[in-house]
Amino acid sequence: MADGKPLRVDVVASGHKYGVAYLTRDDEAALGQAVPKFDPDSDALIIVDGSGTDEGWHVVVLYDRAYLSDDLEGESHGATSIAAEGKIARDARDFLVKAQHEGWP
Repeated sequence: MADGKPLRVDVVASGHKYGVAYLTRDDEAALGQAVPKFDPDSDALIIVDGSGTDEGWHVVVLYDRAYLSDDLEGESHGATSIAAEGKIARDARDFLVKAQHEGWP
């Protein structure tokens, strides 16, 4: 799907041609240039459009590093699991709103 390389889609909207791919660092390495590099300073949704036999598909790419939670040890804590879960829910919801607004099949 992504630049001729297979992209594993973890969640697909039933009856539609859009879904969610959750990528680990290993997944990113295997896909190489087929998906945009992770940008820790951006909250923008990364959407990959299908080509060839996957024409018409839209997949939001969620990078695992964007949703990490702190181990809650020590004095400073970066992010809680509640915050990480809230962020992933927000991004998935924003993607679905975009899909509906743009009338994706």
